[in-house]
Amino acid sequence: MSCDLLERTLRSISGIDSKQWAAFGGAAVVTYALYRRFTRLSLDDVPGPENPSFLHGHLPLWQAAEAGVFENDYLTTYGSIVRWKGPLGEDRLWIADPKAIFHILHSADVWEKTASGREMGAVLLDRGLVWAEGDVHKRQRRALTPAFGLSESRALVPRFLLVANKLVDKWKDVIVNEGSGDSLTLDMPTWMGKATLDAFGVGAFDYEFGALDNLDNPLTKSYTDIVYSTFGAPSRGQLLFMNLCRYLPARVIRYIFETGSDPGLQKARENRGHAHRVAKELIQQKREEMVVGRSEKDILSLLVKANDAQDEQSKLRDDEIVAQVRTFMLAGHETVAKTLIFMLWELARRPEIQRRLREEVTEMYEAARARGDEDLTPVDIDNLPYANAVVKEGLRRHGSAIELQRVTWQDDVLPLTRPMVGRSGKTYHHLAVPKGTIVHVSMWGYNLNKDVWGPDAMEFRPERWLEPSNEKTETPLGVYGNLLTFSAGERSCIGWRFAVAEIQAFLVTLIREFELSVPEGRNVRTIRPGIIVPMVIGEEDKGPQLPLTITPVKDT
Repeated sequence: MSCDLLERTLRSISGIDSKQWAAFGGAAVVTYALYRRFTRLSLDDVPGPENPSFLHGHLPLWQAAEAGVFENDYLTTYGSIVRWKGPLGEDRLWIADPKAIFHILHSADVWEKTASGREMGAVLLDRGLVWAEGDVHKRQRRALTPAFGLSESRALVPRFLLVANKLVDKWKDVIVNEGSGDSLTLDMPTWMGKATLDAFGVGAFDYEFGALDNLDNPLTKSYTDIVYSTFGAPSRGQLLFMNLCRYLPARVIRYIFETGSDPGLQKARENRGHAHRVAKELIQQKREEMVVGRSEKDILSLLVKANDAQDEQSKLRDDEIVAQVRTFMLAGHETVAKTLIFMLWELARRPEIQRRLREEVTEMYEAARARGDEDLTPVDIDNLPYANAVVKEGLRRHGSAIELQRVTWQDDVLPLTRPMVGRSGKTYHHLAVPKGTIVHVSMWGYNLNKDVWGPDAMEFRPERWLEPSNEKTETPLGVYGNLLTFSAGERSCIGWRFAVAEIQAFLVTLIREFELSVPEGRNVRTIRPGIIVPMVIGEEDKGPQLPLTITPVKDT
């Protein structure tokens, strides 16, 4: 591609005119050239595939690859530290090594998110906790932490179970009204997206989205397929532009995303307007409830109460609380929905696992009803060893997030779990990394690393969690089950307990009520628009899909 064509492509994607391009478009090339000129260290000896394209590097291949297959190929062929190419021949590292990941995620003062990554994330997540860096992040996290403790998350389980039971009723009604027998094939992304949005609403905000009831709520509608609509299946040119953004000032990146005419960006801005309006109303409502002495146990009530008790320097401003609300709205339902979808898909493909899980859950339900309870308690759910093994295995094998991007602002040295043999044959016990290097911390790569999980790491096998050595490792990572699914370090997912409780509630409810099976002729693959999205092969034009056949379990 010529320079002129590249310029036209980038201007077309971003929506900026020629004068604006003249003002800052060339900054990418200049910054990149300076970076290459003054980099003192080299990654040339790190094993990795040959560069397929100077312009695009390996990013299009990564984007198009099947989740899990790509990661397993890299681990098998090159190991857990891989040099690959970004655009314009830029050296990057793909990392699935536990010690290297631990070092990166526990060195937030050295390894930060890229400015472009932060701004792209802010399109859907706002400038809340996920966006913040440094002291701002620390202050926000301190203010938010009281709302996400163990007892606070466990207290929400009854609310999650209510929504899960509502989903059961909806499915049974659909079978009666639309099914040709006692079963029906349903699209899981559609249903689980609605259900987890409703569950998140009542759990996090004591707010009714009304998604399962198909209420005419503009905010609810704006969340339909929003990740796929905004970042799904980008063209090679768009992918190139998103990666070249890192050479532009943050304010320029922000301007591009704020003014771009892409339909996905327009939908994201529309969603932001609805989310901010609802967030402001909810915050005001929570404060009014506090004045009259009535405070709910939802996350926003706890956050507002804890924040108002902080000193002026520590507390969040109202605009920051609004940003947190939008962050939670997307991260709190979309990621849970995707993980649940694939968890149910695995059970549908493996009747023996499904059967064992149902037997354990049914036995616990019978015990609960024998003592007079209509539903399970958080303690009951915690005492389901096989169910929790299924949850952990689902989070390991099908975590919704793929990777974390970080960039080092100074030369650094990464420790390695296993010695790395370089392309030259030299053995490395540590790896020197030059300032400005982008690393792709592969959450999926780590969760499939056979050095951590054994030779059957690619298999969905819940039994691994019932074995004595299931969570032992040289380098403990993550906040749950030694998984990287919720990240690690000071930027680990603050809402991981909330997410686990929600997944548990839906899993035990649905598996007790329905048998799941995979309909014939509907083969599923994944795409990677930031999070894992399922598609039916041959029906990609219909957007995200994962059809499963459900049949009510008799005598429940």
